[in-house]
Amino acid sequence: LDKIGPTALAKVQERILSPENIFFCLTGAFTESDVEYLSHLTGQYRLLHAQKRNNLAPLPSDFGKRGAQIHIKNSDCSVVRFNFDADCSGMTQAEQYLLYDVLFSGECSMLFKSLSDETGLVYSYDACFEKYNNAGNLYFYYELANGKIYEAVERTMSVLNSLRSCAPKDFECTKAAYIINSGLLLDDPEELNWQIGYEYYVMGREFVSIEDRRESFRSVGAGRISEIAREIFTSDNFVLTMKAPKKKTDAEKVRDLLKFV
Repeated sequence: LDKIGPTALAKVQERILSPENIFFCLTGAFTESDVEYLSHLTGQYRLLHAQKRNNLAPLPSDFGKRGAQIHIKNSDCSVVRFNFDADCSGMTQAEQYLLYDVLFSGECSMLFKSLSDETGLVYSYDACFEKYNNAGNLYFYYELANGKIYEAVERTMSVLNSLRSCAPKDFECTKAAYIINSGLLLDDPEELNWQIGYEYYVMGREFVSIEDRRESFRSVGAGRISEIAREIFTSDNFVLTMKAPKKKTDAEKVRDLLKFV
């Protein structure tokens, strides 16, 4: 951050804040005069022309072939982070959301049950699925007591292997929020604007209405989630980074636990 100066920021501004790259999506009780006012405000600024962005991430040569790397940084506390590449071009948005929810969302998710509810190994964890049209990065990390890394990694691998084998029995319950409760989007203008606006017009998703979105989630079967899990969670497609007391942490012992079946 110290190396970023005004000149570098100006170049980014010229590339991103351009007329071709502005997108407005209005939801709610707006009128034509509101649209005209918004356009008037925008027209007061001098915007430089730049090439339109296409939401495609530049892929490194080792994308999807990370080689099961393990990196340990010496620390007094213990933190474990799993990172996986994901080919988003072969997944629908509904499939991406449901994969994330099955693993991470709520107290019934697979990771919470295994690492928190059943064992108390971790109090909480952070997870994210960063997505572009062509690629994504799925990662999650948790802090735990020193000396518990091997047990936590083993439990984590058990969760991922279980999903590779079959989706949980309550998978249909995971879909309920997107099917039965889909109309609740109408009560959340910000989320509605994102789902129907940004996701469709900018990211090029497959639905233009709440009904379309509902059906896209309804059509995803448990078998498809397991299929995606087998594509992402492989022995060659992840990087494991840890903060831990380095002298007391055996990297090879951790590596022996990182087996996908």
